[in-house]
Amino acid sequence: MGVSTGRGELQKVLPLEMFLRYVSGDLLAVIATCTNQRLAEQGKTPNVTPGDIFKFFGICFYTSVIKFPWLRMYWSEKYRLPVVADQMSRNKFFNIRANLKVVDDNRVSEDHKQNDRLWKIRPLLDAIRQRCLQLDRPEAVAMDEQMIPFTGTTSLKHYVPNKPNPVGLKNWVLAGDNGLMLDFEIDQGKSKLISMLTDARPGVGLGEAVVLRLSETLPVESKVYFDRFFTSLPLLDALSDRNLKATGTIMKNRIPKPVKIPTQKDLGTRGTSQCSVRQDPAKGPLGITTWLDNKPVILASNHEGIHPEDECRRWSKRDRKFIAVSRPAVVRLYNRSMGGVDLLDRMVSYYRTSARTKKWTVRVILHMLDVTATNCWIEYKNELERTGHGERKDMLQMMDFKLRLAEQLIEEGSRLDRDMDRTMPEDADNTAALHEADNQSCSRVPVPPVKRRHEEARHMPEMDSGKASYHRCRLPGCSKLARVKCSSCRVYLCLTSDRNCFMKFHR
Repeated sequence: MGVSTGRGELQKVLPLEMFLRYVSGDLLAVIATCTNQRLAEQGKTPNVTPGDIFKFFGICFYTSVIKFPWLRMYWSEKYRLPVVADQMSRNKFFNIRANLKVVDDNRVSEDHKQNDRLWKIRPLLDAIRQRCLQLDRPEAVAMDEQMIPFTGTTSLKHYVPNKPNPVGLKNWVLAGDNGLMLDFEIDQGKSKLISMLTDARPGVGLGEAVVLRLSETLPVESKVYFDRFFTSLPLLDALSDRNLKATGTIMKNRIPKPVKIPTQKDLGTRGTSQCSVRQDPAKGPLGITTWLDNKPVILASNHEGIHPEDECRRWSKRDRKFIAVSRPAVVRLYNRSMGGVDLLDRMVSYYRTSARTKKWTVRVILHMLDVTATNCWIEYKNELERTGHGERKDMLQMMDFKLRLAEQLIEEGSRLDRDMDRTMPEDADNTAALHEADNQSCSRVPVPPVKRRHEEARHMPEMDSGKASYHRCRLPGCSKLARVKCSSCRVYLCLTSDRNCFMKFHR
C-alpha cells in the first residue's frame, strides 16, 4: 500500500483502506446478495444494496462507541441521533440484521455442512484469517482463549467460569504482545481441531491441538507463550521438533513423577527459585522452574531457565511496603509476552457492538468485525510509529479511529448507492418499495434516490389535516415541523410563505 507519510492524509485515508484489507468490498457485495436471497425466501422485498451493507456496518460501529441502552433510541423522536438515523431507516436496519447472511445456503453441500459447523459464516472467517496470516510475526507471541459473548441456543456454546463473559463461543487466538491478532480458530470440538493438524500424534489433548494448530504459521525460532491449560511436556517436545521456543505455566499432575517439585517450605524465602533440567539428546533440553512469589509458580520451557535473574517489586503484607524480590528470567519473559490476547479482549470490550440477538451467526459476525477494527487500529499505530508520526498527541485514539472508520464506511456506502442510481435504467421503478413504505409511518420513510426525486412531474404537494398531521421536515438542515408531504416521495416538507423546503428538496 502506498501510504503518504503526511499525518493528516494518513489519518484521513487509512481506516477504511485497512478495514477493506480484512473484509473486501467484493465480500460485502456477496453479503448483500445473500441477504437479499434470504429476504426473498421470506416473501419480503429484496432491496439491500452493497452500499446498504457498508452503511449497516458503519452504523454498528457508531453505536458501539456512542452507546444508548436500547438500539431503537437512535431513531426515536426524542433521542434521535442524526448521524445514524439519517443514513438508514430503523426498519431497514433491523431487517438487515435479522436476515444477515454470508453464504447462499442452497449452494452448500450437505457434506460440507456436516464437516464444518461454522459453514454459515466461513467466507467471512476465511477472509479475516487470510489477512491476519499476512501480518508480520513478532519474535514473541501468546496463545489463549477468547470468549465471544452469546447466551442463545447453539451447540458451539461453552461455559468458562471466572471470565468477564463466561457464556459464549470459544475462540482460540494467537496474538502479539501489543494485542494484534495473528491467527485464530473458533472452537468446534476436539476431534475437529485434531483432524486439521498436519502432524497429529496419538493421545493429543485439546490444549496441545490448539497450540500445534496455531503454531503452524509461525517462523522457526519464534517464542510461544501459553498458560497451564495448554502446557504439557510432550507439547514442548513437539514444538522443539518445529524449532519453536515455548514456555508455559504447568500443572503438577502433568509433570512426571521422577521430577521432584519443591514445596513452599522447601523454597523458604520469597523470591527463591529452583530449576530441574532434562538433557536428552533425542528430545532436546527442557527445564521446569519453580519460583516462590506469594505461592509457588511452576513454569516449563524448552529454552529458558533461572538465569539471568532480575528484581521485581512486590507488596509485603508483613512489612507494609514494596520490597525487591528476585525473579528468574523465564518468569520475566513470560509476564512480558503472555498478555497479548487479554489486551485484545480488553480493547474489544471498550467499544463492543451491541447485538441482542438469538442468532449466533450475527453475534459472531459483529464480534469478528470488532476484532478487525481493533486490529486496524493497532496496525495504524504501528504505521505511524514506522513513519515517524507516532507522537501520542497526534495519534487517533481507538474511539476516534472507530468513529472515523464508521464515517468512511457510511460515505462509501452512499457513494455506491449514487453510482447505482446513475447506472439504473430509465424505466426502473421503485413502486414496490414505495407501496411498502406507505404502510409505515411517513416519518420513518427513507429518503428516496436522487433519480426518483428529480422526476418532477410526479411530485405534488399534499396537505394533511388532523391532530397528528405535523411531522419533521426531511430537508437536510431543516428541523421545522411540516403538514405538507410529497405525493410521490411520501416525505414531509415545509411549504409556507417564508419557507419552501418542498422546492429545495426536489430542485
